[in-house]
Amino acid sequence: MPDEQDQIKKLKKKIRDMKLALADAKVGEILNRTFFEIACGDFGVHDIETYPSRKIARIACR
Repeated sequence: MPDEQDQIKKLKKKIRDMKLALADAKVGEILNRTFFEIACGDFGVHDIETYPSRKIARIACR
């Protein structure tokens, strides 16, 4: 029984860690998208979906 309980604790911790990692990734994705939209607005790009992000990156690095 103690081995099973230890395994359950480890698995619950792993699940908790994975949930946190997923949340961090999602927040990062949202931030990246927001920064991209701001950059598009700054450079007058109105059709964000069809505009290649590489062009935004090149313009922003000037």
